[in-house]
Amino acid sequence: MKKSKFILAILIFLLALATVGCSSGVNVNDVSKNSSGTGQDSSLSTTEEKSYSITVENADNGTVTTEGGITKAVKGTNVTFVISANADYELDWIKINGGNNLKSSVKSGKLTIAMPATDVVVSVYFCKKGEKNTSSYPPYQESSSKGETYSAEIPNCENGTFRLSKYSNIKAGETVYVYATPETNYVVKNVKVTTKENNSQNIPVVKNAENWSFTMPACSVSISVELEKQVYAVTAKKVTGVSYTVDKTTATVGETVTISNVVTDTGIILKEFRVNGQKIESNSFVMPAENVTIEPIIEKTVYTVTIASCENGSVNLKDGVNYNYGDKVVLVLSPATDYQLDTVSVKTDSGKTVEVSNLTFTMPAENVTVTVTFKTAAGQKYTITVSSCQNGTVSVSDTSVSYNTKVTFTANANIGYELDYFLVDGAKISGNTYTVTKDITVTAVFKTKNCTLTIVYRSIETSETLDTETQQMTFGTSKTITPTKSFTGYTKTTTTLNVTMDEEGKTVYVEYTINSYTLTVKHLIYNDGGEFATTETFTLKYKECKTISPVSLTAYKGIIKADATSKQVTMDAGDKTETFTYSLDTTKKLSSGISTGALKVITANTGFSVTYKQTDNTSYAINDWCLLFAIDKCNINAGCMQWFGEDGTLLDDWYDGKHGHGDNDTYGPTYNWNAVIKEGCEYTVSFNTDGTIVWYRDGLKVLYFNADVKHSSKTIKEFVANLIDKASTVGISLGDGSVVMDGTTYKTTLSDFTIGYQVTEKTVTVNYSSTDGSIKRGSSVYKLAPGYEYTFNTALSGYTASADSVTTSTGTADETFNISYTRKASTVKTFVDKDILVARKGQYGTDGLVNINNITGDFYMEITIADLYQRQSADDIWRCLLISVFNAGTNDGRYYRFDRYSWFVNNTYGEWTQGHSWYTDNSVATQVMKGRSDVTVTISRKSGTIVVIYKIYSYATNATYYMDFTCESMSGAIDVKFGGEDCSYTLKSIKVENNSTGELSVDTSKIGTTVYNEDNSLGDWQVEGVRTSYKGLEGNFVAELNLYQYAVCGTTDMSYTNAKWRTPLLALYACDDYSKHTVLRQDGHFWMATDNTVGSNVTFTTSDSTIFLGDTSSTSTTFADIVKHAYVKIVVVGENVGQENGKVTVTFEIYSMNPAYADTVYKLSYVISGVKAKVDVVVLCEYSSYTVYNYAIT
Repeated sequence: MKKSKFILAILIFLLALATVGCSSGVNVNDVSKNSSGTGQDSSLSTTEEKSYSITVENADNGTVTTEGGITKAVKGTNVTFVISANADYELDWIKINGGNNLKSSVKSGKLTIAMPATDVVVSVYFCKKGEKNTSSYPPYQESSSKGETYSAEIPNCENGTFRLSKYSNIKAGETVYVYATPETNYVVKNVKVTTKENNSQNIPVVKNAENWSFTMPACSVSISVELEKQVYAVTAKKVTGVSYTVDKTTATVGETVTISNVVTDTGIILKEFRVNGQKIESNSFVMPAENVTIEPIIEKTVYTVTIASCENGSVNLKDGVNYNYGDKVVLVLSPATDYQLDTVSVKTDSGKTVEVSNLTFTMPAENVTVTVTFKTAAGQKYTITVSSCQNGTVSVSDTSVSYNTKVTFTANANIGYELDYFLVDGAKISGNTYTVTKDITVTAVFKTKNCTLTIVYRSIETSETLDTETQQMTFGTSKTITPTKSFTGYTKTTTTLNVTMDEEGKTVYVEYTINSYTLTVKHLIYNDGGEFATTETFTLKYKECKTISPVSLTAYKGIIKADATSKQVTMDAGDKTETFTYSLDTTKKLSSGISTGALKVITANTGFSVTYKQTDNTSYAINDWCLLFAIDKCNINAGCMQWFGEDGTLLDDWYDGKHGHGDNDTYGPTYNWNAVIKEGCEYTVSFNTDGTIVWYRDGLKVLYFNADVKHSSKTIKEFVANLIDKASTVGISLGDGSVVMDGTTYKTTLSDFTIGYQVTEKTVTVNYSSTDGSIKRGSSVYKLAPGYEYTFNTALSGYTASADSVTTSTGTADETFNISYTRKASTVKTFVDKDILVARKGQYGTDGLVNINNITGDFYMEITIADLYQRQSADDIWRCLLISVFNAGTNDGRYYRFDRYSWFVNNTYGEWTQGHSWYTDNSVATQVMKGRSDVTVTISRKSGTIVVIYKIYSYATNATYYMDFTCESMSGAIDVKFGGEDCSYTLKSIKVENNSTGELSVDTSKIGTTVYNEDNSLGDWQVEGVRTSYKGLEGNFVAELNLYQYAVCGTTDMSYTNAKWRTPLLALYACDDYSKHTVLRQDGHFWMATDNTVGSNVTFTTSDSTIFLGDTSSTSTTFADIVKHAYVKIVVVGENVGQENGKVTVTFEIYSMNPAYADTVYKLSYVISGVKAKVDVVVLCEYSSYTVYNYAIT
């Protein structure tokens, strides 16, 4: 019994599901059922799968969403809706496209349906728990914010599916859209909307492109959609030769369409009928679900033409023997000699006669036979008669000829006429020949001729043709021509022409006269347009040529010359001005001890230069200056300028060596004159309009003064402006110079002066590369004055170069050379293979900190350093890394500095050049000089030529720079001294290739010297100076450093109060954020930043609290005596660093080198808690220096 009730319940449930599926247009939990309802075989109609949209209406007090967030689905796909009611609410009903309430199908808050073949709109209503509302639509509530709302429904669903844009909660006046999806072969006939109240009134419906719409009344409505079967068109295609009728012009699917009354024309065969290209078996077919076109397929009957045999000639057919009914058949006859056509007859197979005209007949619907006979024409003559004609005459080649003879007609036209065509017996013929078969009369028709009128435009004076044009005129006609053309440099004199065409071609003329203009020739001294020596004027006709020449200018003492020789001028249309300019004769050699007078060519826009030769350099040492030339109270010496006022007092002076190298060249010249002079060279000093003064040696830029350089009160720019003005108005005095120093007269012999314009220099770039990437050389960049060839040495020991030197051209264009090096097999001798930290105070000396002594022969040396820091002294002079190469065991040689300065000591050691591309940019140079750098220095000697190359990686700019020096004539044994000026760095390695000579010398006493200035400006612990660091440490680690330190220097009072017990410090910084820090000193004192992330608390212990952590007012020197010279071991242990419980322990073990304390190891420890950031462990200096001789981290 229980089992029966269970089965009955199941059947009722399935019946309810079926009912729900029908009423809503969807199947619930059934994705296999998919009925199209078309009633057609699937082989006749294939429909591509389509996706339909899913829309969920907004609901109050709950939500409905699709599982997976889908918004479209293909018919038959399972779609699950997730239903969630707010607190105190529950689902009352849920409907698909306004159908039945599917609440009973919701399981565990989900409703699953099979997607129908239509768009789906889901509406839902949630009610308060305990207030059930089971009606079809939710109760309507008055609301001051929403107003009264109504519902809409579509009760019927036959032959299609339908939905509304909204089913419930619709306000009066709101637009509602109706969407219909009829089943296949059905269309919407009508959409009707009626009110549920007010006696079922009809509501107007609007037909849109893809839907229908209506305006909601103030009551609920019902919508009905009426469908009808789809009607398709039936089209009967017309085909010539057949007629038929079709019983329908439209039909619905499944109706029978019948073809009848089929009639074909003569010679036409109906093969079949086709419907939409497919053959039908009978004259009827069943209408498919589409428009159709009926087409009869026909073919024409082929008939044959037979030629009967004949004598005295032959007969052929022009287009073969097979023809269709109605075709034209053309006979081609060929009579035998002395025979002509007699008769032609055409008969069908049934005996009917076919009419023949001009040997042509129309093919009947039967086969035919053609019979032709020929008759004799022997001895018969035919006459050609010429009839008179207008506007000409006609002649023939013969007037009496035999049958079938071809004659030629000739037309003789009167003047102004030409043949149009010939007439034979009144019929127009083509061409001028005719084959005679009877007596004929011939005449001709002539037409008026078109003639060419040529119009020539010409000069009256020269008869030169300026232009021509042609026009066509009919013979015997007249016209008036008004010329409108104009020509540059000419004036028209002909206004009108009256022309009658009484010839077969005529030429007429339009005439013009040549204009005259003024030529002005100016002779210009100032090349900016300021002064004219003289002006000439000439009157010339357009295109007339004249030769003009410069005039003689003798007032400028032979240093002024014309920039061009005589030249020929062709006059243009309009007045014209030609100018001869006169400028410096830069080839003019001037003797010393003379004055040139004012240089009229030099203005404030040009600048000028003086070139001279130096044959003796014995007087040239720093501060030894000899007069080269003077310009009105301005003396120019070798690298020195002096400016005197009108009263003879010195306004200012500038020279190399006196005011130093300057802060990025702000206070002095860029090179050192003492370092670049060379005997027997040609020098050019250029005074430029940008306010700079530049010296060139044999074309190579070797010295320049910046425009903004100021010594006392005047700038170089002011000095240059004064020089240019005075050179233009007063002139230049040239002469040898001499100076008395310490009772000795020094004299410089100068010769071959020339005066020229300011130098427009060019750039020469030499790029270096190596096949294996080992070369540590970038690009050398040089500035040259055009007009000189200059050779640069590119050879390197240890490498084979693609060229050992490059030579520039004398041209003005920039030049680039590319040198490739191939490394030779090498042996390496290592001098330094572990890190040595070097700190050096003071300027350079002849000593070195690390020296490789007594190197002989060719060699290639490579020095690697890291963490270079450099300083500026109080007078803004850079102190930096320094390399020197001296004769072995002497102090004679040359220095090569990081900032591109080089100078010799005691001897001049040949010519030197340098190439660089970065230091000329002050902003870049400042960053590189002040920031941290890694440097590789290579020193090469090959055949006596020394090449020193700095490869610099700057952390400040994140870029690599190069600086190279080349020095000749150092072939003996040499010492390479490696040191510095007020700088610190880590020396990592020194090695020499292809040379076994050389001995290492390390001056440890110099390495331990303090880096600081007398004004204590570098004593602050925060200044980046000599430092060693481990960066970005976190978690657990152990770091150990072993130092040799020199501390507490710069004062004789070693008490704490005055010396402040300065030592190397150990600092914990937050990684890359040095505002957060904990700094530990060797005396037990420490300090921390506020809001610190690298320590919240510090505890300290020591082996001797009387020495360490002493009274700050103590006068004891014990601490200083212990730590001044000492080895110090620092151990840093990190635990959980970077976390809230991070901790760092730092232990100092101090081994004093003072014998009084050498037996005791002094220990002190710090424990820093709250280290919750990654840390940089950094060793700093405070009035101290140190050398790291061992370090490790685990």
